[in-house]
Amino acid sequence: MMRHRAVAFVTACLLALLTLSPMPARSDSWAPARVAPYASASGSYRVTVYPREVANGLAYFEDKVEGREPAGQKPGGRAKARAVLERADGAAWKPVWDRPLVNEVAPVTAAVTDDGAFVVTFDNWHQVGRGENVVVIYGAKGDLVRSLSLEDILPETYIAALPRSVSSTSWKGGFHFAGDDLILQVIVPGSDTANRSKVFVDVAVDLATGSVKPKTGAAWQVALEAATRRNVELAEADAARRKYLSEPLLAPTTTDEWPWHRYLVEAYFRLTPKDGSSYPAVKILRSLDHPEYEKSVGWLREVLTEDGHLGDTLMIGSPAEANLVLLLSDLGPRIPPGRFAGKRVYVVVRPAAWPAIQAAFRGSGATLLQLDPSKPLPQRPDRMPK
Repeated sequence: MMRHRAVAFVTACLLALLTLSPMPARSDSWAPARVAPYASASGSYRVTVYPREVANGLAYFEDKVEGREPAGQKPGGRAKARAVLERADGAAWKPVWDRPLVNEVAPVTAAVTDDGAFVVTFDNWHQVGRGENVVVIYGAKGDLVRSLSLEDILPETYIAALPRSVSSTSWKGGFHFAGDDLILQVIVPGSDTANRSKVFVDVAVDLATGSVKPKTGAAWQVALEAATRRNVELAEADAARRKYLSEPLLAPTTTDEWPWHRYLVEAYFRLTPKDGSSYPAVKILRSLDHPEYEKSVGWLREVLTEDGHLGDTLMIGSPAEANLVLLLSDLGPRIPPGRFAGKRVYVVVRPAAWPAIQAAFRGSGATLLQLDPSKPLPQRPDRMPK
């Protein structure tokens, strides 16, 4: 039950982003936090980060869902994140300090100045750009100088324009030390979208105090203007999203695959009230002139005729309805008896083609449902944008 709730929560987050977010959604994938050394520029100092030991990512997430802390703790494992600063002494390393870190599990990366006077950590494992520890500065004895959130570094309107995923906000590229300052290369909003190269603007942080220095100059002004433009784009996309979710759903008239995928997924949620814990399997037969048409034939053949895991719902559609009917009629006799027992199969075809689809799935055990592309689907009241 606990595992189901955690997986359901993750799925719900992904679906919310895929169907509702005006920003391109990305899922998160996190390798386990591991012990990691970081050397100074000349190699005279190194800081080694020792994460709090988590049993695995799923255990961590399950505990987060259930409100148990410390989330995912490995029995007998290291209970707190720590850092050890060492100084090179010939071929040996001499300890300078060994202190706990403020991160819940571990920072994503860390750095040390060439004189060993400051150690800086960046972000949190499983949460880039979120929380209070986006940039953390430690002094010469390991004492905390300051922990900065992204809101301490950048204006909220700027942050709103940055790319984000389910749990993270992508906010920086590299960094370097310059005298008494930490120089952060902050992403210029919109510069990493399609057909653009990623651009950065420098933001300086005083290492001794942790204060962010005033952001001035032409480069910063250009970045602010880019953030303003990106926020306008996002607002327009959000308006389009709300319109899409509010209006009756129509089948695509294009041969492009993505609108068909989006249509089938949205149709599923309009027709199948759920708790957000499931997601349909979607198979689209491409148009005959598509360069990878045969791949889509193979995917459809595989899901219909071969052994393998099936969810509770399969959605099938094609920009070439007549060819879809012919292919399903050909594959129908090869569907193993009872293959779809207890499962729903939606097929997008007009009423004249429906008897052929019913014949193809006879004996499959499927609850077969027609999606008539000529009939708009209303939105469920509970999914109307607020």
